[in-house]
Amino acid sequence: MHYPHGVHRSNYFTVWRSGDWKAIFHAFPDQYAKEKRIQSDSHVQLFNLASDPFEQNDLSESQPHILEQMIQEMGEQLERHHAVYPVDDKGNEVRPSL
Repeated sequence: MHYPHGVHRSNYFTVWRSGDWKAIFHAFPDQYAKEKRIQSDSHVQLFNLASDPFEQNDLSESQPHILEQMIQEMGEQLERHHAVYPVDDKGNEVRPSL
């Protein structure tokens, strides 16, 4: 899923799934989304859906090698599909990265 726009339940995010793994990239994590809630306390999140189907345990710090692979795959797919990206206050595209 790729939402390079807002306002939505969550804004400006991309999700990539690979097997049991799910990575989420928040372009602007500290911006309010719909219902006046902050989306995330970081740009990236990583979950293992087999052991955590309700996404309660962010594994981005404990599994950095998996997160790195997932973000790389996410970026490759976005490029293949000629995705549009959100832009920051200076007009720069915000692409998934660590």
